[in-house]
Amino acid sequence: WNLLGRGIPLHLADNMTIRKVMVMHAHRFELSGFTPEILPLLKSFGLTTEIISWKTRLFIPTGETGREILARLIHRYPITSESQSAAA
Repeated sequence: WNLLGRGIPLHLADNMTIRKVMVMHAHRFELSGFTPEILPLLKSFGLTTEIISWKTRLFIPTGETGREILARLIHRYPITSESQSAAA
């Protein structure tokens, strides 16, 4: 959570990435790179979907619930790397 809070993207297995984004004037944590086939699984973890500009986007809720969801997500799709360029 600390890395994400500082704006450092996390790259997960299966070419997915979690990054801090600004959506509707609020900072949120977005999962990108997912395939339509795993969307039901990701939603079952607790990620929420929004259609923005005709594209389905997935977000991790904030707070304690978000930490639990992030833990489940990382358990299933481990971190492969962190993008340190965002920290500079």
